[in-house]
Amino acid sequence: MSAKLTIQAQRDRVERLVARLEARKLAVRDAEVTLAAAKRTLNSLVDPMARLPLELQSGIFLLTGTDHEPDPDGSPLNLLFVCHMWHDIAVATPRLWNRIVIESLPREADFARACGNWMKRAHPFPLSVELRQIHEVGESMQKVLCQYARSIEKLEISLSDDIPWDECNEETGGLYLHTSPFEIHGASFSSLKTLSLKSHVDGELQLTDDDWIDLLAAAPELVECQLMNFAQYTGNLQPDIEHLTLASLRQLQLEASSWSWVTSTATMLLRLTLPALESLYISTFDISGVEMQDFLTRSSPPLQSLVMAIPQIPEPMSVVAGILPLVPSLTDLDLSDVVEKQRSNEPFLAFLKMMGSNPDILPNLQNLTISPSHPYKLDFTRFTELLLQVFATRHQQLKSFQLLFGDSKGKLSDDIISGFKKIGSNGIDFHVGPYGTNWLDD
Repeated sequence: MSAKLTIQAQRDRVERLVARLEARKLAVRDAEVTLAAAKRTLNSLVDPMARLPLELQSGIFLLTGTDHEPDPDGSPLNLLFVCHMWHDIAVATPRLWNRIVIESLPREADFARACGNWMKRAHPFPLSVELRQIHEVGESMQKVLCQYARSIEKLEISLSDDIPWDECNEETGGLYLHTSPFEIHGASFSSLKTLSLKSHVDGELQLTDDDWIDLLAAAPELVECQLMNFAQYTGNLQPDIEHLTLASLRQLQLEASSWSWVTSTATMLLRLTLPALESLYISTFDISGVEMQDFLTRSSPPLQSLVMAIPQIPEPMSVVAGILPLVPSLTDLDLSDVVEKQRSNEPFLAFLKMMGSNPDILPNLQNLTISPSHPYKLDFTRFTELLLQVFATRHQQLKSFQLLFGDSKGKLSDDIISGFKKIGSNGIDFHVGPYGTNWLDD
């Protein structure tokens, strides 16, 4: 027998042994499956939990509550490690997984992978994603968010105020964190209804025109949008620039960073058309009255609530007087001013005079709040005279009036308090003092 034939015979023998071994492995796996099924059958006979219908067991898991955090020691992840049956039920219960709350992003690549698995289990339910107290959204997490963008219904990103010095730049005497929350990479957030981007006191969420316009354009069904403590850097907008229409947006809150030197807040409105807008909050009124009128005329929104700072210009009431007739549906109005730029309290007096003498302006107004940055400098004699006229003119529709003080360290004199009490509210809920403390009740 030649050596060549001997080698071939040995090869054939090895292949037969491998095939026989694979067949036995397959038989063992089949036996394991059969054994697992037999154990489940036995459990169903002796374990009350196992005898319950799967839908009922799934409902019980939902009633136990979840931490919504990808923590192995918390629910729902700990349900995966009790037994095979609980694992299968938990994975097959998408409502356990359709909300995820992340307080930080340690080992982001691994963490992002775990978050992706979490979001996958939520299908077909919409996702709520909350990233809280994070420094930034890195590339790995961005990819996960964009991968599941079409399923995300609520997105909240809150940047941490714990910013390392070496990641900040010193410019014009202040600290800036040069970061946007994340890049959308062309993803479509077609199911997004609620968007909240926040920064804290020591950090700034910086947005350029392209940043926020790309993000809003990717979320055509947006209903609520909140941008808090942000700095928006805008170039010279052309008058014929294309407007983005968000037909479903009902609530918009624009709150600029209180310590930013280069910021724009209301300028975002120059590029938007919001025909469904019901609630608008503007912390800094930094566009012209004509531009604001153009926005309101273009959008014609059914605005019900307006919170805004009085424009810091020599004749601010001319701007306010041009705006208010365009929102006759308004029921709630809150006027304030900017602490650092406050000139005087005269605009508030002029506003009360206008409201008391012209009932055709805001005919549906029910709740009025005035929040001066320096309320103790008000001419209270004149203020009470004008307020009395407002109450007399609008007592049929006005339900509440608040003169809010920023803190409770001081208090008005007894004479001033007495003057307010003498006005008489005519059934109007009348509040003077800090939030939660009404000095008129003393």
